[in-house]
Amino acid sequence: LIITADSVVFGVGAIVTFSGNLTANFISNWAVMLQSTAHVMVNQTLMLGAGNFRIGTGGTLALGSNATIMVSGGVITVNGGTISLSSSYNVIYANVSVIAGVELSGTLLNNLTIDVTGNNSVTLSSDIIVHGILTLTTGTLMLSTFNLSIMGDIAASGTGMISTMATSNITINTTNSISGTLTFASTGNIVNNFSVNIGGNQGTVRIGSDLVVNGNLHFISGYIDIGNNTLWIGVSGTITGASSTSYIDRKSTSE
Repeated sequence: LIITADSVVFGVGAIVTFSGNLTANFISNWAVMLQSTAHVMVNQTLMLGAGNFRIGTGGTLALGSNATIMVSGGVITVNGGTISLSSSYNVIYANVSVIAGVELSGTLLNNLTIDVTGNNSVTLSSDIIVHGILTLTTGTLMLSTFNLSIMGDIAASGTGMISTMATSNITINTTNSISGTLTFASTGNIVNNFSVNIGGNQGTVRIGSDLVVNGNLHFISGYIDIGNNTLWIGVSGTITGASSTSYIDRKSTSE
């Protein structure tokens, strides 16, 4: 069976098993269980509205360049098959709390958007590297025990925040100043190591909350603007690499 379509929707409440080849620009899953042993190619958007998109033995799931996975109540699981995230792609989490899965396992994750509203959260299950823009629209990105590396930017708008554990490491490694503000939850603002390497003229990352660094605060290039907040170095913590062009800057938000 070979299917090529612009849009394919698997309906609410269905239990579906299919094989063959399926190529579409847009695929949306609302089925309780979508058991796929097919070769599935999504050119633009994979919508996980509900249920389980399970990739069984012999099945594959691949995304086109710059395609987007939208997670809004559904999950992808791999049960003997494979998922290929070998091109640049984006992930959006919307509306509900979720534990992140294989959708964040690709090494070319470009843009990551957290828009889960209110007290909802997205909890990592692995380290992630964001090569594009991290957008914290609403809700909380919970690192748990894992690490976050930002290689691109943080969006300028949004009320979302990050919650960390004392074993988490955060790395900022960008060519220019960060557009947005990195805000930590009041009950999740302790990290292990925090590394800053920001290019450009007076490259800066703004911190919108108190922050505790228990391990090493390491500067390669750029500034940390802590604003009217407090940056604490733990009892066993260290600061390395600071210089006249790379340091902590405490600018009042009223300026």
